[in-house]
Amino acid sequence: MISLILISFLTIATYTAIISINSGIPYSISETYYRINHKKWFTFVMLFTAITLLPEALENSSENSQFLIFLSVVGMAIVGLSPNFIHGEKSERIAHYVGSGMLLLFSQCWVWCNLSWALTWWIVYVMWIVFNYNKSSTELTIYDRLVSTKPVFYAELIIILTVYLTVLRDYIFY
Repeated sequence: MISLILISFLTIATYTAIISINSGIPYSISETYYRINHKKWFTFVMLFTAITLLPEALENSSENSQFLIFLSVVGMAIVGLSPNFIHGEKSERIAHYVGSGMLLLFSQCWVWCNLSWALTWWIVYVMWIVFNYNKSSTELTIYDRLVSTKPVFYAELIIILTVYLTVLRDYIFY
């Protein structure tokens, strides 16, 4: 089943890399929806990534934490099915943000239950944001300096990293 994990990872990684190379690092992976011509690709990538990851993630979960990864996948599906979070209807914006919150909260709780030390990657995230914040122009407002560090995009990368490390823990660490 490692092939499903690799397919899942390569799908989200390739999509994100292509968009970032072609148009620069986005504010968030969700923001890439506005950068592509064929909008259905965003939905496809989110759903396909989640669906191909779920079987192996469930298999590599403690019995008591399986519901957390399932809820994470539901969150990712909601994000994929409600991509127009800026210009969409209010219900679509709300759904997108609820799905994003579910994905963040439940995935990281799942990681904590199954490979808690992987959460130390959040320390690297904080250091990266602080480093880039300090490197940014002091002429900008505090908010603009923070936004220029792309905190949401890098948080999403940490989520991806911690989830895939946790799913692959038996292949990598044992």
